Amino acid sequence: MDTVLVIGEWYSDNLGDGVLCEIVSALLSKYCADKKIIKFDMSLRNDYPENKGIRFDVKKKELVYIRSTVEQILLIKQKKAYDRKIENLFAEYELKLQRVVSQVMPKAIVFAGGQMLMETFITRIEQTIRIAEEHHVHVFFNACGCANKMSRLLKDRLCAALESDYVTMISVRDGYKTLSSIVKKEISDTIDTAILSDDFYFCASAKEKIGYGIMFSRHQSAIQQVVFWRKLLEESKKKGINFQLFCNGSLWDHAFAKYIIKTSNLDESSYLAERPQKPEELVKLITGYKVIISMRLHSLIIAYSSDVPAIAIAWDEKVREFYRKTENSEYCMDLDCSISKLIRSITSIQDEDKLFWKREEIKGAARGNIIAMCTKISTID
Repeated sequence: MDTVLVIGEWYSDNLGDGVLCEIVSALLSKYCADKKIIKFDMSLRNDYPENKGIRFDVKKKELVYIRSTVEQILLIKQKKAYDRKIENLFAEYELKLQRVVSQVMPKAIVFAGGQMLMETFITRIEQTIRIAEEHHVHVFFNACGCANKMSRLLKDRLCAALESDYVTMISVRDGYKTLSSIVKKEISDTIDTAILSDDFYFCASAKEKIGYGIMFSRHQSAIQQVVFWRKLLEESKKKGINFQLFCNGSLWDHAFAKYIIKTSNLDESSYLAERPQKPEELVKLITGYKVIISMRLHSLIIAYSSDVPAIAIAWDEKVREFYRKTENSEYCMDLDCSISKLIRSITSIQDEDKLFWKREEIKGAARGNIIAMCTKISTID
């Protein structure tokens, strides 16, 4: 049987990536029924991580933010600033991928999606395309995210990689203008495939609590994030809101949530959801809330897919772009937004009758993108 190799962050503790990979794999199985789907985790993990005793230190995280800011400046100036752990991963990635491709000789390699077209993944993308060329395997990029800030060097590397004759199809969920200005191939502007999550997972029916989806962003000040969450929790308590903090599964996000709960003098068992450890647990958690306020993009996409009103705290342009595409930008806010306005939005968003009016159109676009990809795969000799 012919095979399709699906590359993604299958076993990331940020479970939105796992949701995405599982949906793409299921759709490929449906529309390429004569092909066997093979998983390949981009970070070479074999399973989802177990709970670990991680302690959040706000002073150290503020230093991480400063370091991240310096790294971004270095990258824009075309100086390397890779994390050493990621550098050490590259050689092992190439060896393992070469071995897998040699053994199974896939008809196609599919990048499942997520924020792939960025500095973190460019080396592995280059390695993948080089191996694909050696074995005459076609490569597909499905609804990938593209960094909105790139160095000239990164633009050149992306252009050289994606212009390969073996890159057969490129679709992006965000950053279309940026990528289309770099790469001269046809690029489709689509939506993240996780928008189809309600078609593939069990959705909870209980709708009592308001979910506050917390994450720690290394691109914003740790102090600013702590102040934001403490103020939100304090005002929510005053207003008598029945809320609960949750995360998308990230161990660091969960540790940050614990820190916020503790320093806000709240009871963890009452105000913090258990950390989801599998994609289906994340979907069930999110769909069990009446409304969510969240930072992670995939929590917002899963909510939108499942009739859960969602207010975004935008920490990256990709979040804003999703809200523009769904025509809900008024419910996309920033970390420095008015907390009182944010809390008022919990009520107003539940009364919004046009919140989901574009959903079926958007879901159709996501499904159509997969079908177009499968049609191309089926024509490969």
